[in-house]
Amino acid sequence: MQLILALIGCAATGVICYQYSSKKGYEPRLWMALGFCFGLLGLLTLFLLPVKKKPSSQAKSTLKLQAIDPAHGNQLWYYLDLNNQHLGPMSADALTRAWKEGKVNRTTYVWNEMMDGWKRLEETFTENTSENTTQKCSASQRVK
Repeated sequence: MQLILALIGCAATGVICYQYSSKKGYEPRLWMALGFCFGLLGLLTLFLLPVKKKPSSQAKSTLKLQAIDPAHGNQLWYYLDLNNQHLGPMSADALTRAWKEGKVNRTTYVWNEMMDGWKRLEETFTENTSENTTQKCSASQRVK
């Protein structure tokens, strides 16, 4: 009977560690095992740990690219990958998907038929973040 109560106590501590660690940003299954094996010591350790910050890639997925000039949105886009290989043609939506997937970043060179030459993505597009701040390119950077 004591063994059953001890196992129930260990399982309960493991479940509490699982739930609390997922809220703090730690690996829940690992902390469930630690809570099960070490009981209150594992739970106390978890309470003392700071909240883990999420990586910036999460913030990146919340960014949405918008064309500066509506005419650019209808163009077919090309970009240079890390090996300077041309990728495209693709729509502005496909370029936005490539941004969300991490295939392109702010310094990736892009081009379409309305542009004089290859430009960095940050010079061609604006970013709308979750705080609704917008980086706007100056009029001299727009291609007409």
